[in-house]
Amino acid sequence: MSNQESSTVILLHGWGGVAFSWQTIEQRLKQIGYQCLSIRFPGFDLPQPSEPWGVPEYADFVLNRLEHLQLKPPFTFVGHSFGGRIAIYISATRPDMVDKLILTDSAGVENRRTPKLLFVSTLSKVFKKLDGVPVVNKISRSLRKIIWRFTASPDYSNATPMMREILKKVVALNLEQYLPSICADTLIIWGDQDEVTPIRDAKVLNRGIKGSSLVVIKGAGHHSHISHVHEWMNYVIHFLRK
Repeated sequence: MSNQESSTVILLHGWGGVAFSWQTIEQRLKQIGYQCLSIRFPGFDLPQPSEPWGVPEYADFVLNRLEHLQLKPPFTFVGHSFGGRIAIYISATRPDMVDKLILTDSAGVENRRTPKLLFVSTLSKVFKKLDGVPVVNKISRSLRKIIWRFTASPDYSNATPMMREILKKVVALNLEQYLPSICADTLIIWGDQDEVTPIRDAKVLNRGIKGSSLVVIKGAGHHSHISHVHEWMNYVIHFLRK
């Protein structure tokens, strides 16, 4: 398939990001003949939704946007972090819309056993057992506020009340169940120093998506597509030209 016949590349940014974050990649892909579109999301580049959205609602927003622009499917979806969640969901539920899938430091895998989650889970169980004891209740309420201040993610802490509700809804959907339904040719690109979505997540995606390929960029963190853009682009261009 020539570049002119290739599917349009749809770029989906991460939580707290903006469409402009793809500028360098978008320009490079256009220079070599690919049509690209970086999606602007409600709550980031656009006004936040009037009610809490989850991954399905954001996926519908993307597909409606593409239809409004009269772009011809199927598409190549590139998703980073939060954008990866949306790309996974679309690829699994609307395979007719997806030609190729690129997941870079993507979210969507449930991190059940991180020290922070285990710590919070244990404390929650303790508070639940002590619930009903007046003195303990007063102490536990104060402790909960302190603990949350130290354990809440920056994404949550920096969000508006509506976006906090959206984040909770987004994170609550474990996308591992959708992976076997993805049939698009898939490339997974990861930074080996990613502490937000660790390399373990990449391996879960790789095992769950049949026929997918995993490449790891040494020295890169959660934004490998920005910090190591040249190496990242080499992998992507090779994949797109297959």
